[in-house]
Amino acid sequence: MFSADMYAEIALPALIEQCGHLDYIMYHLDGSQCLQHLDHILSIEKLRIVQWTPDSGQPGGGDPKWYPLYKKIKDAGKGVQAIWIKPEEIDPLFNAIGPEGVFLQIRVKTESEARRLLDNCAKWYR
Repeated sequence: MFSADMYAEIALPALIEQCGHLDYIMYHLDGSQCLQHLDHILSIEKLRIVQWTPDSGQPGGGDPKWYPLYKKIKDAGKGVQAIWIKPEEIDPLFNAIGPEGVFLQIRVKTESEARRLLDNCAKWYR
């Protein structure tokens, strides 16, 4: 990785240019070494969503450790895609940051478990 200053000089202008050609942009923020670039990434006006992928060995995306990160992204007017969410982490996550603009990747083992999750999540969108 390179410094935040180098990111601003080298990567940010290219990202802004690429975003100018697209309608719906999601940035894949992969690992804690990338967090130093988040302020620059959030400054991209056309960027709509930031997907956070925790490092291997770190808690999954539904862990309270990541709530401040998600709040920062949402406060910048961007959506959040949180991955590796356990079903039991949904309510605490939504209680902490709200459901608006949050997209979850949740692994389930059966269709019936997925249907129960949908029913549970529906209460957040009434």
